[in-house]
Amino acid sequence: MKRALVLLLALAGCTQNGTGVELLIDAGGITLDQLQISADYDGHPHTQTVAVAATSSLDVIAQLPDESTTVSFEVLAFDAGVEVGHGSAKDIAVTPHHLSQATIPLVSGSSTDGFVPSGDLAGVLWSHQKGALPPSAGAIRGIWASSGTDVYAVGTNTNSANVFHSSDHGATWTPQLAMGVTVDLNAVGGSSSSDVYLVGDNGTILHGSGTTWSTMNSPAGTARLLAIWAIAPMDLYIAGAGNTVMHNGGSGAKSTRGRVWLLLHTEKFRTRSQAMSREWHLKRDRKFRKELAQTLT
Repeated sequence: MKRALVLLLALAGCTQNGTGVELLIDAGGITLDQLQISADYDGHPHTQTVAVAATSSLDVIAQLPDESTTVSFEVLAFDAGVEVGHGSAKDIAVTPHHLSQATIPLVSGSSTDGFVPSGDLAGVLWSHQKGALPPSAGAIRGIWASSGTDVYAVGTNTNSANVFHSSDHGATWTPQLAMGVTVDLNAVGGSSSSDVYLVGDNGTILHGSGTTWSTMNSPAGTARLLAIWAIAPMDLYIAGAGNTVMHNGGSGAKSTRGRVWLLLHTEKFRTRSQAMSREWHLKRDRKFRKELAQTLT
């Protein structure tokens, strides 16, 4: 593959040459005049913008601090100020005084939403959904992906569909009414492509993947379930109305493992706005969450 240009990016915290990642950015025929390259390591994004002129390949050496770490890259390509392509490389292992390698093919057709980050948000840039929107979708309330291509979106039950699945990075979507359950779904999460959970109104919890789902009992009764977070297989948290918090510790017989839930906390409120306000503060109350976690030991 032709290497048209070599660039050296010295990212934050660098001390000397020899540690970093050589990125081969394959433009794939996209005409561009600028690249925005964000490197995420140590929990913070570091972004640089460089002027280029290429339609084939660019060889970029990203210089990093002399320490063992993992780094992920997001690349945005622009032409005359308009985003014309993007690509990424995830979780690249870096060792001191060694040059790792990664290839990033650019995908054309992306467009920005006009947000220009600044200050502490430098490097955070959003782009509109590429490809087709979920067909006949109502309000999309939750989205989760097990990989760059395996994506689920859930929402209100509209035109007999409350789940949308894409296996091509959102280019096309397959609608379905999960398990024939006609409730609105509010969140989706999981630990892998075959371990996916859907939660929604009336205490609905569904588990499965693709188009195959099974129902799970909820100790919260008919509470509206609003959020889910999977730490690992069979280790999940679900939150809902009335500040309901449930934990699935994977207890029980092998055939039922991952299907037993423990109600950790619940509160009652007169209005939805009061409940939502309390939920907002609860999510940020680390001391309280630690106290809840201690009840599991």
